[in-house]
Amino acid sequence: MKMKIGKVVLVSSLVILSGAGCSAPQANRQPTQKSETSTITYLISKEDPAKYCNGADMDSAGYKNTITTEATIATLAADMTEAALVKNTIIAATTGMCRDVMKQFDFKVASGTVYIPPIEGWAGVSIVMCSCKPQVEVNVLRIPGIKQVIWEK
Repeated sequence: MKMKIGKVVLVSSLVILSGAGCSAPQANRQPTQKSETSTITYLISKEDPAKYCNGADMDSAGYKNTITTEATIATLAADMTEAALVKNTIIAATTGMCRDVMKQFDFKVASGTVYIPPIEGWAGVSIVMCSCKPQVEVNVLRIPGIKQVIWEK
């Protein structure tokens, strides 16, 4: 299944309300500004990652099988680079500490491969990565043209 990418036009509006004793007419929802955005459709799990990745149970493959529910988010950039699309997708699709770590990275994309920078170890990193890797890989591999994810060491 490939990632759906669409365009949406957001229109902001201005509402002027007149109160008692005011003579100003009421203007309702007058378009004032248009900005083009993109939408990213990604997959999430409805399961708690701790059910699969808790230190005692480290079933990353089992958790990956639960990442099947589609969600959509609008982004502010309509014409993203491939690397920006990867980063926005990863941030949308990940949760908790995984998202916090992924927000810090600049991702390299070359010849259909996404390179994830090395992640420094900390207490609990293996538990976080048990659910993080499937969240990232399932969603990045849905982006048209992306064929592989390499976690650099």
